[in-house]
Amino acid sequence: MNISANGLELIKHFEGCELKAYKCPAGVWTIGYGHIKTAEEGMEISQSYADELLEGEVVEYEEYVHNAVKVELNQDQFDALVSWTFNLGNGNLNASTMLKVLNSGNYEEVPAQMKRWNKAGGKVLEGLKLAFPDLDLEDPARLNTEIGQDACVTVFGFVILQTNLRSKLSALATRCITRLR
Repeated sequence: MNISANGLELIKHFEGCELKAYKCPAGVWTIGYGHIKTAEEGMEISQSYADELLEGEVVEYEEYVHNAVKVELNQDQFDALVSWTFNLGNGNLNASTMLKVLNSGNYEEVPAQMKRWNKAGGKVLEGLKLAFPDLDLEDPARLNTEIGQDACVTVFGFVILQTNLRSKLSALATRCITRLR
């Protein structure tokens, strides 16, 4: 299984795209969609190169998920785990209780385990609580009512907003349209 177009969009929106290198909350030089391998102070890239970096790098993270997960995943679950691993790294995936819970087949407990991974540099990241203060992201049914029926899907605790919502939400935030529950 490979990441779908929706999965790539999940990473893009979760990471955001910065064409000038910056230090992420963990203090690491980052560029494009969370790319750190070649990022350095003062670096600038084009949008097309940012897309190219992501598409090339995501293959590595697909492989991490393939190697670590021993249970069946549907496409949305695979996409969510690749996105999670892209954000947090292979070492964290393999060391996580979340992976142990998932591999035991306890899919229902995965969101609670993912929720524990909410820090960078020892500080809790507020994520969409700050970006979307008026939306109740804890309640997908209410979110559907507020911004459109069938607007979001919850996969492993990720609230994934469908493509048709991007224009509605772009005025609220450009960095993320997903979050860990």
